[in-house]
Amino acid sequence: MYYPALLILNNYVPLQLEEGMYFKSVLYPNTEKEYTELWELRKLGGFVKADDQFFAQNGYPVEIMILDESGETLANHEQIGWWDEGEHTDDLRDITLSDINRILKNNDAIEIDISEDAYQINQVIPNTAEGKVILRFPVQEYANEFDDLPDNEIEEEY
Repeated sequence: MYYPALLILNNYVPLQLEEGMYFKSVLYPNTEKEYTELWELRKLGGFVKADDQFFAQNGYPVEIMILDESGETLANHEQIGWWDEGEHTDDLRDITLSDINRILKNNDAIEIDISEDAYQINQVIPNTAEGKVILRFPVQEYANEFDDLPDNEIEEEY
């Protein structure tokens, strides 16, 4: 059973920089096109240090969290791992930075797989596979597949 959820970014101050850390960039600030995108620190090299100059240019790293609508934490950064592509496949895949950026850019809603038994007693407990939660975009169910078509009304002239 899937349950509506929110993807949240939390800044933190690290003791040192590590490969794989996510950083946030705001693209097209103060315009209608403004959106947030994450980038990953891929190589440390000897020249990248956790110092004030690096953080002034790039900000502090962020961790991803999944919350329910009341603000309760459903998954922390280490628990986010699987992506459900939808009804066309039974396979799960690793969630990617591209998936996360699509969620952030389009402000798309997500859903998290939860225990149906726990939900029956008003608890929201995420299901996990190998210690990771399963996320997906909400399934669109249409009451009428023709709702998006324009009305074909005939205008009568008198």
